[in-house]
Amino acid sequence: MSATTLYPNDALKSEILKAAGNSQLLFDLQPKAYDLLLQKFKQEALSNDPLTKLGEICKTYLDFGLTNPETYKLMFIPILDDSNAQVKLHGETDTRVYKYFMDCLETCIRRELTHFKRAEIGALQIWSMMHGLVSLNIQSRISVIGIKRESLSDTLNKTVQDFLKTIKR
Repeated sequence: MSATTLYPNDALKSEILKAAGNSQLLFDLQPKAYDLLLQKFKQEALSNDPLTKLGEICKTYLDFGLTNPETYKLMFIPILDDSNAQVKLHGETDTRVYKYFMDCLETCIRRELTHFKRAEIGALQIWSMMHGLVSLNIQSRISVIGIKRESLSDTLNKTVQDFLKTIKR
């Protein structure tokens, strides 16, 4: 893991590097990564129009994953509970980012701005698409498509814009 590819937060960089290979340290560190993403949402998803805000959340999520791949990967490393071999969750910390997204999506649904009738269906479609784009890039699987490195961000952002048009009512 290269320190230059980590989120530009020196404290987090050194903590991630120290935690490599230590599941308890990684588990303790994951909430900080989620909090960074939530901070980005609150800084960049500011529109009063919920559909526009949903687009801003999606763009922020994508940009966060593209510019901070090591921090993004850290967020999704499953840490198993030794007592029952289940993935350990952080409780409310795991859901704050998701709740921010869901609050916006539910507002869109209430105002009939999207074709979704149920928030969990919309969330699965939107969140999995966003996560999929970032993960494909991080795992270098997106290279199969033949997108040039210099146009990757623009192409992925255009993909998100086009997808959001398909969910609009």
